[in-house]
Amino acid sequence: MNEWYYTADQHFDHPFMCSHRGFSSVARMDKILIEAWNDTVKASGIIVICGDFFWSKNPYYVEKILKRLKGNKIFVKGNHDYWVKKLKYPFRRIYQKNLKFGNGNNQYIVCCHYPMASWNRKMYGAWQIHGHTHGNYPPLPNQIDVSVDNAKTMLGEWRPFTHAEIKYLLTTKEK
Repeated sequence: MNEWYYTADQHFDHPFMCSHRGFSSVARMDKILIEAWNDTVKASGIIVICGDFFWSKNPYYVEKILKRLKGNKIFVKGNHDYWVKKLKYPFRRIYQKNLKFGNGNNQYIVCCHYPMASWNRKMYGAWQIHGHTHGNYPPLPNQIDVSVDNAKTMLGEWRPFTHAEIKYLLTTKEK
């Protein structure tokens, strides 16, 4: 069975995010994000990217980075993802708004770039996985921000979350 991973808001090639995160250069930030991704994600894994992946509008730069990243990528578009229409690199799937699925373990998951106040099957325990807020939005029960900024805060690294980590974080935090 393939392992699942979730992430958002890398903002590759984004000078403001580089400065905001305390990196010395965009190249350094991108290098750290790529290394952290590849240290976490297995080549056979499935990774859901909840938007704002790149700041760059240069499709060649985007493709160059994507080819270096492990995993089968599923993409949910964010508000800064202008590059998607120009891209030739094959994602496993691209979703314009959100992705809803069951993971085979009776866990229903809704992935979107934005946090939601309500989502499909919320009252039945469905999780909502999102980005956009960079860890600056108080989550609702069964909701988690998978931005790399929140990963840095919660996990100590600029990397994707594993499914097991999300399950642990959502099932052990106080209700």
